[in-house]
Amino acid sequence: MRRAQPKLTIIEAATQLLPALPIKLAAATQQQLVSLGVDLKMGRRVTEITKEGIATHDGEFIEAELKVWAAGIKAPDWLKNLDGLETNHINQLVVDSTLKTNDDDIFAMGDCAACVWEGHKAMYLPEHKRHINRHQLYVNPLSIALKGGRLVKLFYYDYGSLVSLGKYTTVGNLMGN
Repeated sequence: MRRAQPKLTIIEAATQLLPALPIKLAAATQQQLVSLGVDLKMGRRVTEITKEGIATHDGEFIEAELKVWAAGIKAPDWLKNLDGLETNHINQLVVDSTLKTNDDDIFAMGDCAACVWEGHKAMYLPEHKRHINRHQLYVNPLSIALKGGRLVKLFYYDYGSLVSLGKYTTVGNLMGN
């Protein structure tokens, strides 16, 4: 007896798949997933997970034997309550290109920080490990600046991204194109 192929459904709260990536790359990935038979439920928030399946905010219930939760980046709730510090919609501290918050004495980097990508309106540096690792290069210049030296600006260059869909295909853009 032949076993039935499993059905894969991706439920995403954002209206775009892979929102941290450029729209063209995200759209190409979405198109490839659909061509592979993946059911995409975009703009849906999960409200409950039971043994039988998953409920979404709009009342849909998706039956599922196996559920995999892959949460995105969200800073802790207590960050949004720090006195006078600006945060974004996912509680990250908003920093400038020197990693300084709106308080001249407070700096932030990594997942708890949102740095506006200069030259892009309302677009933040992608939350990828390679960019967070790049923040580590600023620890020494920050320590120098805190001792009275000059602050160093963080420079971001998009080297591109690749999205692997296993043995089926890979979607990507190189050198930011």
